[in-house]
Amino acid sequence: MSIPQNIERYMQNAGLHYQLIHHETTTTALANASKINCDARDMAKVVAVRIAGEYGLLVLPSNERVLFSKLKEMLGESDIEMLSEYEMNFIFSDSELGAQVPFGSFYNIKTYLSSHFGHHYSFYFNGGTHSDVIQVPVEEFRHFENPYIIDFSIPYSDYEYYSESFSNPL
Repeated sequence: MSIPQNIERYMQNAGLHYQLIHHETTTTALANASKINCDARDMAKVVAVRIAGEYGLLVLPSNERVLFSKLKEMLGESDIEMLSEYEMNFIFSDSELGAQVPFGSFYNIKTYLSSHFGHHYSFYFNGGTHSDVIQVPVEEFRHFENPYIIDFSIPYSDYEYYSESFSNPL
């Protein structure tokens, strides 16, 4: 399998430098990192949410969890929830469920990039399938996508020290 053609055209038209990496099918971003031998901090996972009634994409390292309480505080919004599978299938119909790319602009929705990618040269993310990963320079992504860069996630290893009021943390 390969990435959806419309996503590849989108990256080409944007002039993004990218590398496609095909691997054995996985179901999590952490498993992707293992399959392609990259640091889990360099592999992004994309979480689809609704913030005050508007769709958004949260892009964070695969070894981290969203701290919804912190996200709510940073955005000054109390109404933030994850999208249902039905909504994800509708919005990201070109991608396999849970393998959407972090290009909110492609879907006309906002993108929120974890500040934890700030010192990385490049990062990796699903390419619309569970067997393809795309590597893109972080600066190019930031320049092209113009995401909101905020601190809303925490490493799994530190999570036990934080309480979370959201019912389904990632």
